[in-house]
Amino acid sequence: MGEIRLTCDWCSDKELKTALIAELGSKGPQLKSRRSPHRFRGTALDPTVLVAIVGGASAAVAALITGVLKFLERRKENDARITLRGADGTSVQVPASITPERLKELAKIASELEKPVIHISGARMRKVKGPSRPCH
Repeated sequence: MGEIRLTCDWCSDKELKTALIAELGSKGPQLKSRRSPHRFRGTALDPTVLVAIVGGASAAVAALITGVLKFLERRKENDARITLRGADGTSVQVPASITPERLKELAKIASELEKPVIHISGARMRKVKGPSRPCH
């Protein structure tokens, strides 16, 4: 596998990286910013993406997803969802309240996908008005 891209509806990649490092500590997968493989027109878009460097084992992927879940739990984002997508279009969406058994299944699926992406979203978070909340 190698890398899993991480995206979030309400956090920048930098904010998400900081929050996940706090959750995962030194035992979690390494998080890095990489240049996006896509070219953007204009200067408003950040040309970097956040990736987690993981081994092929689903245990490393499970640790990453567990870190994402802890991050959501700490923020009390109970309606948040995690979507796992592969380059072939395979997509699995789970709630932040995922069971340990389902987490193992999701980690196994992620470890088998080509170019996986983990996306964090939530209906309540997109509807928040006023100043944005910090990610961590």
